Amino acid sequence: MDLSGELARTLLELAPDPTVVVDANGTIVFANAQVQEAFGYRAGDILGLSIETLLPERFREKHVKHRGRFAAQTRPRPMGAGLTLYGRHKDGHEFPVEISLSPVTATIGPLVVAAIRDATATRNKEQHLIAENRQKSSFLAAASHDLRQPLQTLNLLTRAARCHAGTNSALRGLLDRQQQALDSMSALLGSVLDISKLDAGAVEAHPGACPIEDVLARLRSDFEPQAADKGVRLTIEP
Repeated sequence: MDLSGELARTLLELAPDPTVVVDANGTIVFANAQVQEAFGYRAGDILGLSIETLLPERFREKHVKHRGRFAAQTRPRPMGAGLTLYGRHKDGHEFPVEISLSPVTATIGPLVVAAIRDATATRNKEQHLIAENRQKSSFLAAASHDLRQPLQTLNLLTRAARCHAGTNSALRGLLDRQQQALDSMSALLGSVLDISKLDAGAVEAHPGACPIEDVLARLRSDFEPQAADKGVRLTIEP
C-alpha cells in the first residue's frame, strides 16, 4: 500500500468517532477501533459484513434502498437530517446515532466513509429541555389564571370608588390612572397566557401593525406617577 493509503488508514484509525468504510455493495471494508466501544464488535469481526449489521432489523430493508439513492447522488452530507437514527449494539440494544457520510474514490471502486456518533447524551438533553419548557408553560398558564382573580377584584373596587368620588375631579383622575394601570396589568397577564399557548402549539403567531401611540400612552400611564413621586416630569415624544 502506498504512503497516501497508509496515511488515510491512520487518520481513520485516530478518528474520535466510530468510523466504517463501505463499498458499493454495502460491505464493510474498514472499521476503526472506536466501533467496538459503540457497537460491541471488534473491528475485524465486521469486515466483510453488510453495513445493515449495525442497524436495527426493522430499518435494514429500507436502508438498502437509501444506499442505492445515495450512490446515485453521492456528496458529503449528514445522514437522516431531521430524523432520529438508531444503531444496534452487538447485544441487541438500540441507541440513537448521528451519521456523516463522505464519498471517496479508491482503486477498488467508490467507497463511502461513515462517521458515527452516539447521540444518547444529546437526545437525553433535548428531552430534558422539552420537559422543562412544558413545565414553564404550565407555570405561566397557572400563574396568569391565578392572578386574574385579585385583578378582577381590584377592577370592581375601582369602579365602586368612582361611584363614590362624585364631583371630586382630582380623585376621579387618580382612579382613571388606576384603571389604566389595571388594564395594562390585565393585558400583560393575557400576553403571558398567550406565550404559554404559543409554547404548547395551541395558537399561531400572526405579526401585524401596532399603533405606537397606544404603546406610549400605556407607558405614560404606568410610569408618570412614579416620575411625579420623585419630582421628575415624564415627557414622551410622539
